[in-house]
Amino acid sequence: MLGSLVAMLISGFFLFSSESVKMYGNGAFRVKMISLVLAILFTFTIHRKVAMSDETEVSPPWRKLTAVLSLVLWSGVGLAGRAIGIV
Repeated sequence: MLGSLVAMLISGFFLFSSESVKMYGNGAFRVKMISLVLAILFTFTIHRKVAMSDETEVSPPWRKLTAVLSLVLWSGVGLAGRAIGIV
């Protein structure tokens, strides 16, 4: 997971640097960056803690909520990335 994250961030930096002036004013790009930061923070804090815990430590509803929130955040990154070309 860490290797994939590093590869994604490096390739994303090169894509951004080729059109940085155009991306600066794009609202979808800003939404993507906010979603990306939130998704990374959520994945390495709350999601990891819940995923690594025993079933007795975290109740099933909290596990489901964590999974849904993780999917929403990462989907937001992908959808906002697709919207960059449209906006």
